[in-house]
Amino acid sequence: MRGSIALISLLFMMLYHNLAESRSWTVIGPSIQSDWTDRFAKLLQLYESDPQVSDYSAYGTTIMLNSTRPYWITKQYVASLLSFPDYVIIMKGDSDSKKGIWNEPRFEILYTKLIKLYRALPSKPTVVLSSLPHAFVDTLITNSSRINDVISPLIENKIAKAVGSLVIPLNNVTRSSPNYFPDKVNPNRMGSQLIAETVFSTFQQILGAPMVPPKISIRGNNIANSNSSKALSTANDVLRVANWNQADSDQRWKIDRYGDSVFYRIRDGNSRFLQCIGNSVVILEENASVGQQWLLTRDSDSATWRIINRESSLLLSAGCDKHPTLNLVNLMEDQARSCQ
Repeated sequence: MRGSIALISLLFMMLYHNLAESRSWTVIGPSIQSDWTDRFAKLLQLYESDPQVSDYSAYGTTIMLNSTRPYWITKQYVASLLSFPDYVIIMKGDSDSKKGIWNEPRFEILYTKLIKLYRALPSKPTVVLSSLPHAFVDTLITNSSRINDVISPLIENKIAKAVGSLVIPLNNVTRSSPNYFPDKVNPNRMGSQLIAETVFSTFQQILGAPMVPPKISIRGNNIANSNSSKALSTANDVLRVANWNQADSDQRWKIDRYGDSVFYRIRDGNSRFLQCIGNSVVILEENASVGQQWLLTRDSDSATWRIINRESSLLLSAGCDKHPTLNLVNLMEDQARSCQ
């Protein structure tokens, strides 16, 4: 039956062709609750305005066939074959770790078969493998030590090398961030952002430099408020919106790339950096840490750029009508958090 499903799926795929201009990413993810794929799609906007990222994960399913829910017989698997992807991300195997299901030789064979099936699709996608997010505790369907010490190294060090796939070292990256997984299984907002950034950083090896270098509207060396064409200035170490003629040399801002990443630091003429504290953006005298790194992204239908805080996934906005203080906006909901 499983062979018939795969054959029918491939026959449908031969008749299916997607002429969309944007590239397509198909994700086969683990059994976690996270919006990391949405965050990953926003990062991809550095390359194109409308990247297509589709999540075909199926909670609790396995690569192994001896479980109650093999991924191979799910509607998500069939749909993934019909997605006509340019790239496939496989981040799977956590539910295979359970005692009574796990069999390393068989898992390796089936995982490799899955890679070959996706590579054989008419769209000839690039398949990228990922180790699993670090498991901090056992659950009813997972074994943490097997995920961290057996399955993730197997994917990174053996399977990926054998098939010649790029690999995302997610297990090692998330290992040092237990606070990003408050229930020890599912990532919070920062954890989801970390996963998205890690996947994105790996894909930069394929995609190269962004088509359009990140930038924002500026006048002189001042950062422009895209809604009101006013500059950012400081008042009592709090960022405020000021008229252009009110922004003196101490309030002119520069944007520095943070290391080799796509993230930037924003500093004023006195080399003071922007920092998020609660719902306010304040001036920091010291160097910028992770929480003070900012990502510049273009709005999908305009030349306007938004400045997003890496740690909190909050962005700078114009502020409220009656209060021109610069406020933070929730990136996912796009709603103002406060008017100070």
